Amino acid sequence: MKKSVLITGTSTGVGFETALLLAEKGYSVYASMRNLSKKGTLQKEAHKRKLELSIIELDVCNVDSIENAIQNVLDLEQKIDILINNAGAGFAKTTEQASDEEIQWVMDTNLMSVVRCTKAVLPQMRSQKSGRIINISSVGGLVG
Repeated sequence: MKKSVLITGTSTGVGFETALLLAEKGYSVYASMRNLSKKGTLQKEAHKRKLELSIIELDVCNVDSIENAIQNVLDLEQKIDILINNAGAGFAKTTEQASDEEIQWVMDTNLMSVVRCTKAVLPQMRSQKSGRIINISSVGGLVG
């Protein structure tokens, strides 16, 4: 039986490549992104490589969106073996240049989203007595 994996932030970068790699390795991949209008590039690349993956909507800053996405995966797979918290945001400003709203947005996307997604998937992983949660971060945390 294929292992199922839910990945956040797959419209570009590490999430995009991770979704393709895991699909290539035979995982049942649920590649999520906040804005489904950006799914075309991932769809085309998966098609070009003859890979199967599902692209689903998931806004990591919205609890209802997280719960709906997880429930959709569970309805199809009956389990989530791996959650990869990859979604992230940032900007190139110094602290004094950034507004409180911009700082709050980055914290909400980069920190609280990991907490929200992890909390949402943990009950299922506990009940199935297995699961992995992988958190991907940025070098930006080291160079403030």
